[in-house]
Amino acid sequence: MILRNEALAADALQEVFMKIWQHINKYDPDKGNLLWWTKKIAWNTSLDIIRSKHFSNSRLNEPLSDVHKHLLGDTNQVEFGLRKLTARLKKEHKEVVGLVYFEGYRQEELAGKLGIPLGTVKSRLRAAMKALRKLI
Repeated sequence: MILRNEALAADALQEVFMKIWQHINKYDPDKGNLLWWTKKIAWNTSLDIIRSKHFSNSRLNEPLSDVHKHLLGDTNQVEFGLRKLTARLKKEHKEVVGLVYFEGYRQEELAGKLGIPLGTVKSRLRAAMKALRKLI
Protein backbone atom coordinates (compact mmCIF):
# COMPACT_ATOMS: atom_id res chain seq x y z
CA MET A 1 0.00 0.00 0.00
CA ILE A 2 1.66 3.17 -1.17
CA LEU A 3 -0.52 5.81 0.47
CA ARG A 4 -1.00 4.15 3.92
CA ASN A 5 -4.24 6.06 4.44
CA GLU A 6 -7.58 4.52 3.51
CA ALA A 7 -9.36 7.81 2.79
CA LEU A 8 -6.48 9.08 0.66
CA ALA A 9 -6.33 5.76 -1.20
CA ALA A 10 -10.07 5.96 -1.93
CA ASP A 11 -9.62 9.46 -3.36
CA ALA A 12 -6.68 8.24 -5.43
CA LEU A 13 -8.73 5.32 -6.75
CA GLN A 14 -11.48 7.66 -7.89
CA GLU A 15 -8.87 9.82 -9.62
CA VAL A 16 -7.40 6.73 -11.31
CA PHE A 17 -10.81 5.69 -12.64
CA MET A 18 -11.36 9.19 -13.99
CA LYS A 19 -7.97 9.14 -15.74
CA ILE A 20 -8.71 5.74 -17.27
CA TRP A 21 -12.12 6.96 -18.46
CA GLN A 22 -10.69 10.16 -19.93
CA HIS A 23 -7.63 8.58 -21.57
CA ILE A 24 -8.83 5.14 -22.68
CA ASN A 25 -8.28 6.24 -26.29
CA LYS A 26 -4.53 6.48 -25.53
CA TYR A 27 -4.34 2.81 -24.56
CA ASP A 28 -2.34 0.84 -27.12
CA PRO A 29 -2.68 -2.97 -26.84
CA ASP A 30 0.54 -3.36 -28.83
CA LYS A 31 2.51 -1.76 -25.97
CA GLY A 32 1.09 -3.96 -23.20
CA ASN A 33 -2.07 -5.35 -21.70
CA LEU A 34 -4.83 -3.26 -20.16
CA LEU A 35 -4.09 -4.41 -16.60
CA TRP A 36 -0.50 -3.14 -16.72
CA TRP A 37 -1.57 0.15 -18.30
CA THR A 38 -4.12 0.60 -15.50
CA LYS A 39 -1.55 -0.29 -12.82
CA LYS A 40 0.86 2.27 -14.26
CA ILE A 41 -1.80 4.98 -14.04
CA ALA A 42 -2.56 3.99 -10.41
CA TRP A 43 1.14 3.96 -9.49
CA ASN A 44 1.82 7.35 -11.07
CA THR A 45 -1.28 8.88 -9.46
CA SER A 46 -0.20 7.63 -6.03
CA LEU A 47 3.30 9.01 -6.53
CA ASP A 48 1.88 12.37 -7.64
CA ILE A 49 -0.16 12.52 -4.42
CA ILE A 50 2.83 11.63 -2.23
CA ARG A 51 5.01 14.22 -3.96
CA SER A 52 2.38 16.95 -3.71
CA LYS A 53 2.94 19.91 -1.39
CA HIS A 54 -0.47 19.34 0.23
CA PHE A 55 0.44 15.75 1.17
CA SER A 56 3.77 16.85 2.66
CA ASN A 57 2.15 19.63 4.66
CA SER A 58 -0.63 17.35 5.92
CA ARG A 59 1.97 15.01 7.44
CA LEU A 60 3.86 17.76 9.29
CA ASN A 61 1.59 17.68 12.28
CA GLU A 62 1.01 13.96 12.56
CA PRO A 63 2.24 12.68 15.90
CA LEU A 64 5.12 10.21 15.92
CA SER A 65 2.81 7.35 16.85
CA ASP A 66 0.72 7.84 13.67
CA VAL A 67 3.66 8.32 11.32
CA HIS A 68 5.74 5.35 12.44
CA LYS A 69 3.13 2.91 13.74
CA HIS A 70 3.89 0.50 10.91
CA LEU A 71 7.60 0.51 11.81
CA LEU A 72 7.60 0.46 15.59
CA GLY A 73 4.35 -1.26 16.51
CA ASP A 74 3.07 0.23 19.78
CA THR A 75 4.87 3.56 19.76
CA ASN A 76 3.09 5.00 22.78
CA GLN A 77 5.71 3.53 25.10
CA VAL A 78 8.58 4.43 22.78
CA GLU A 79 7.31 7.99 22.30
CA PHE A 80 6.68 8.44 26.02
CA GLY A 81 10.23 7.33 26.82
CA LEU A 82 11.72 9.64 24.19
CA ARG A 83 9.66 12.60 25.36
CA LYS A 84 10.68 11.91 28.93
CA LEU A 85 14.34 11.94 27.92
CA THR A 86 14.03 15.06 25.76
CA ALA A 87 12.39 16.88 28.67
CA ARG A 88 15.78 16.76 30.37
CA LEU A 89 17.53 18.65 27.54
CA LYS A 90 18.30 22.37 27.39
CA LYS A 91 15.37 24.49 26.19
CA GLU A 92 16.77 25.18 22.70
CA HIS A 93 17.72 21.52 22.21
CA LYS A 94 14.34 20.30 23.42
CA GLU A 95 12.62 22.67 21.01
CA VAL A 96 14.44 21.50 17.85
CA VAL A 97 14.24 17.81 18.78
CA GLY A 98 10.52 18.10 19.48
CA LEU A 99 9.75 19.89 16.23
CA VAL A 100 11.93 17.69 14.03
CA TYR A 101 11.35 14.24 15.52
CA PHE A 102 7.89 14.50 17.07
CA GLU A 103 6.19 17.02 14.79
CA GLY A 104 7.83 16.05 11.50
CA TYR A 105 9.42 19.34 10.45
CA ARG A 106 12.40 19.24 8.10
CA GLN A 107 15.48 21.13 9.23
CA GLU A 108 15.03 23.79 6.54
CA GLU A 109 11.41 24.39 7.56
CA LEU A 110 12.41 24.58 11.20
CA ALA A 111 15.02 27.23 10.49
CA GLY A 112 12.36 29.37 8.83
CA LYS A 113 9.81 28.73 11.57
CA LEU A 114 12.22 29.67 14.36
CA GLY A 115 13.93 32.43 12.40
CA ILE A 116 17.41 30.99 12.92
CA PRO A 117 20.06 29.88 10.42
CA LEU A 118 19.98 26.30 9.14
CA GLY A 119 23.48 25.75 10.55
CA THR A 120 22.21 26.65 14.02
CA VAL A 121 19.37 24.13 13.71
CA LYS A 122 21.86 21.43 12.69
CA SER A 123 24.24 22.33 15.51
CA ARG A 124 21.45 22.22 18.08
CA LEU A 125 20.24 18.86 16.80
CA ARG A 126 23.75 17.46 16.89
CA ALA A 127 24.27 18.72 20.45
CA ALA A 128 20.87 17.35 21.48
CA MET A 129 21.68 13.91 20.04
CA LYS A 130 24.98 13.92 21.89
CA ALA A 131 23.20 14.81 25.15
CA LEU A 132 20.56 12.14 24.54
CA ARG A 133 23.25 9.50 24.01
CA LYS A 134 24.68 10.36 27.41
CA LEU A 135 21.24 10.14 29.01
CA ILE A 136 20.57 6.76 27.45
